[in-house]
Amino acid sequence: KLSADPATQTTLAAILEKIIAAPATEAKQTALNALIGEVQAAPTANTLLARLKNLETKVDAIIADGIKLSGRRIAEQIEPMALRTTSTAMKTLTPPNGAIGCILILTSTGVTGTFSSEQGYRMSFGDMTYSGAWTDVSAGKWGYNMFNLETTSNKEQIVKIYPGLPTIETGRTRLYNSTLTEKVGVSIGISGTFTEGQGVNCGLRVVWLS
Repeated sequence: KLSADPATQTTLAAILEKIIAAPATEAKQTALNALIGEVQAAPTANTLLARLKNLETKVDAIIADGIKLSGRRIAEQIEPMALRTTSTAMKTLTPPNGAIGCILILTSTGVTGTFSSEQGYRMSFGDMTYSGAWTDVSAGKWGYNMFNLETTSNKEQIVKIYPGLPTIETGRTRLYNSTLTEKVGVSIGISGTFTEGQGVNCGLRVVWLS
């Protein structure tokens, strides 16, 4: 409701006139409401509220998928989950174009058998030369290495190579402040005494980081 003061009424009317040509008409208000849309779960398509709702849905999906601060990730299964009693052959991996780091992950979900103090399972990994041989550790690079032997299930051994990480070479998660070379080598080592149906149920995968 406008003020009783004629001067104030004139001023407010002038302001409203700038907003819409005929502020007092119901038709103009209806047209404006049609542009804004309804406050409900599914506003009318192409209205302002409908577009805000679509944006909210997309943001929720991004958050649910995990916010990535930069770059992209490409996952690759190197060795499928399977019951094993012997070591796998060393695999030579070629990073995809644009990859500057990676995460190697050995996962075990079940272990049965008999193990001595020098037996168990673990991941071996390292830089590879063009000839496919392990290289030695050099300044600013990561080289051939292996984890401690495991004899229990539900364990993960993880290697993360990426520029800027602190270098940590102990425990079940190893970090290396380095970029990738042109080849990455990785294998699962397994030793022990196994009867029928026993072994190490494990798998190996890599996530390439750019």
